[in-house]
Amino acid sequence: MVLYFIRNSILHIGIITMIPTFTLSQVSIFSEVFDESSNSTSGISAEGVSWSTSCPTCVPGADYFAVQSGSLENLDSNGPATFSFDSPIDVSLCSSIQINFDFAFSEGWEGSGNLEFCNEESGGSPACNIGTPPCSTTCDPSTPTLGSCNGCWDFLWAQAFLDNSEVSQELIGGFNTTDSDQSGTIMMDFCTNGAVDLNMMITTQMWANDESVEINNIAIICFENEPMVEVDGSEGPIELCVGDDVDLTEVNVSPSKLDGGDSWNWMGPNGGFSGSSTYTLADVQLEDSGLYTVNTLDVNGCSAEDDIMIVITVCCDAEAGSITITK
Repeated sequence: MVLYFIRNSILHIGIITMIPTFTLSQVSIFSEVFDESSNSTSGISAEGVSWSTSCPTCVPGADYFAVQSGSLENLDSNGPATFSFDSPIDVSLCSSIQINFDFAFSEGWEGSGNLEFCNEESGGSPACNIGTPPCSTTCDPSTPTLGSCNGCWDFLWAQAFLDNSEVSQELIGGFNTTDSDQSGTIMMDFCTNGAVDLNMMITTQMWANDESVEINNIAIICFENEPMVEVDGSEGPIELCVGDDVDLTEVNVSPSKLDGGDSWNWMGPNGGFSGSSTYTLADVQLEDSGLYTVNTLDVNGCSAEDDIMIVITVCCDAEAGSITITK
């Protein structure tokens, strides 16, 4: 008797290409030019994000922190006045954030009879000893009316928060402010490091009816960075055979990605590789099984990553065999 059998086999292709489908672009997540009606203390950005201002020490009918002729203006707030989002912005797809806005004060900083920075020795109008401790030694905008700062210190303070933790700030009116800061643009750039929620607060403080600061053209850009490694549309795990050649190729057509070899960093069970968008494994062996991770950088040097599980097995080609039994 002769018994024929076909051994179990896995049909495989010798070369596999793994392509991270990469989405990386610059997306506006908040833009505001304050085109709301005059005296508005709230509004909605072009992206649908609502904002509002608060000025608890403003004298009704005389002082304000509100929209005036196409900008947000603080006039004689008599203490701190704030601008903020009504709810946080989702930045879970962003690897980095860029915040820009313009500002302009009504007067200069140097000399007397104008704006007062925190450690200024002022003899102007209003006469105040803002240069005396503790105001001059701390220059801390979180305590804006501390000691001799009360009634004198003028400033603009911008803060950015990720998941309720401050990650960036800029202060105009701090130590030894000069007339070069009467107007300009504030810029803040930072990595998100996996955070989900973005908040921003702008605090301003003015003390006289001829002192004001205008804010305009707020723009917040999200640098999206969400690589995804796939094999034929699958995110894994992927089964390969001993002897296969494997190309891991990162694809990114966006100009916002960092140029140069430092953009790509690959890590596998047997070490890492950087300097190229393609990571090649030739003649894979059982010890090459494991997790493979690609880490990518955006133009701000902030990273994001994705991974895929690779399983290497010993595969056999389909073949026929025979067993002969003789009686």
